[in-house]
Amino acid sequence: MITVEEYVAVKKALAKAVSYCISCKNGYYYRQDPKQPGEKRPHQTYIPRCDEEAVVGPYIEKKNLKVRRREMNAEIKSWPSEQSRDFYQRVKLYEKLQEIDLSPKKSQMVDGQVCDSKSEMIVLNTLKQLGIPYRYQVPVQTWVTTRVVDFVVGNKFWEHEGMTSKPDYAARQLQKHKEYAAIGLKIGENMMVTTEVQDLENNTSHLKMPTIIWQMVQEGLVTARKVWNTYFRKRRPVP
Repeated sequence: MITVEEYVAVKKALAKAVSYCISCKNGYYYRQDPKQPGEKRPHQTYIPRCDEEAVVGPYIEKKNLKVRRREMNAEIKSWPSEQSRDFYQRVKLYEKLQEIDLSPKKSQMVDGQVCDSKSEMIVLNTLKQLGIPYRYQVPVQTWVTTRVVDFVVGNKFWEHEGMTSKPDYAARQLQKHKEYAAIGLKIGENMMVTTEVQDLENNTSHLKMPTIIWQMVQEGLVTARKVWNTYFRKRRPVP
């Protein structure tokens, strides 16, 4: 049975395969490169015996890939139309997901957006679900250095703070807010701060989105009606 992963792997390998062809005359191999503009016929180059493996090998591999691609396409063509359409849709989705540049040290959303933390990823997903326009990781110049605000929604700057129980983290956040206040970004006015529930016993923290969503409503970032209709409105069952 053909798998999506194999189909895409063959497709990618062919896209990276050598572009030249190989011909053999009287026991000698010749490399034939694609015809260039102005050339009447493709240019052929003799391949020395010592280079045959390095040059002919990739060409044979390309031919084998083409054979496998023909075999797979023939098999898919024999499937019921609904099955083949579903397969190609899966191929399309798999290729799209593979295009995303996965970051090994960052959390990542399905659209490729890389986040500093899982908490910020959840907040971003919530903003998307509620249809709230936002900017993420916005540079702000303070009198000390360039800081990066987590979110900006409308005219509201938004910092999300995680491990506030850690003294060094809390000290950094305090310094940051001093710098923000000096340039006019003040909590309770145009600066919003959300936090997490601290679990001191396990040295971790927990994100409570219901609390944060309520804070978003109080700050005027979203209406109560919008939140209700998005998450709690009963939908009529599809007949």
